[in-house]
Amino acid sequence: MTDKSIHYALNDFEKILISSIRKSTWLLLDEVLEMVKLTNPGITRSVVCKTFVHEKVVWNSSLNMYH
Repeated sequence: MTDKSIHYALNDFEKILISSIRKSTWLLLDEVLEMVKLTNPGITRSVVCKTFVHEKVVWNSSLNMYH
């Protein structure tokens, strides 16, 4: 049997921090990335984007709104 769970590059605190920044400010992905890079210089844009999707704080272009 293989492990099919997704392993994230961030710890729980970093995931909460990213989603909290997004939910409270609705800054763009690149702006959140720059903020988080101050404490974690190795973080990538992809990781922040995946966190947005996982935490459901993404822009829904078909509805023209955040959800």
